[in-house]
Amino acid sequence: MSVTRRKNGSSGLAMGLALMQIVGTFAEFERAMLRERTLTGLNAARKQGRIGGRRPKLKAHQQKKSSRW
Repeated sequence: MSVTRRKNGSSGLAMGLALMQIVGTFAEFERAMLRERTLTGLNAARKQGRIGGRRPKLKAHQQKKSSRW
């Protein structure tokens, strides 16, 4: 969406700027809510003993064999 200035001096520019500020405020709010939900989920997973990240492709004994070059 673009905000352009009208030649007749109407309030179109002011309304456009206000609208963009409102949209920006909602985007910032949604980002904050997403972060809050993510942190809540991570903390709940930690309480259940889960850790983040990928599972290792190799088991411990396979890793030892592969590192013996």
